[in-house]
Amino acid sequence: MDPAQRRALAVAAAEKRRLGTSNGPAGAKEDAHAEKKEASNRSDPRASELLVVFDKVHSEAVKRHKNTGLDAHHAPALRKAKRSVEESLQHGDNLTLSSLHTLKNVGHWVVSQLREHLEGEVTTVPSAKRARTVPAATPESFTWWYVNAKGERVEHRNDAEMKGSVGSETFRVSIMHSSGRMEKAWLPDAKAPPMSPK
Repeated sequence: MDPAQRRALAVAAAEKRRLGTSNGPAGAKEDAHAEKKEASNRSDPRASELLVVFDKVHSEAVKRHKNTGLDAHHAPALRKAKRSVEESLQHGDNLTLSSLHTLKNVGHWVVSQLREHLEGEVTTVPSAKRARTVPAATPESFTWWYVNAKGERVEHRNDAEMKGSVGSETFRVSIMHSSGRMEKAWLPDAKAPPMSPK
């Protein structure tokens, strides 16, 4: 049987399925196989269907980085992966989601991000980082002290870690907010008293 005949039979079988008619047990087998294939396509979409999903996942990664300052490498990784998928499509390969990791620049992490987005389980912050909540800064209520190069508390400005040139020195300080938030900062010479406050 040549390819044209096979194609014609496949079109006829598809039309029968669409109309709800089948031809006995062989037709039932074909119907079951078609349903299984359709379910598989829903759970494992093709690369051509994923380009829009790449854009959505990328924009969420950019937003997450802007909001938290974490995971700056996620957006570029997703851009590279999308580029690799587009090149694969130009070569005529329309891989499934499960097999995308075989492409250069597309790892298992990228596949998992796409799958999570498709399944509607997108989280704005990864679960390991979600557990870490940082208390809010309280600019009206805090204490501070100078810190030396070892990170230890010191009382005198001259003992604190210093950087900058003469006239523009900055001194390392630790800031403890009343909310429990701890920060490290550099205090400019013009605002740095000779001793830590008591």
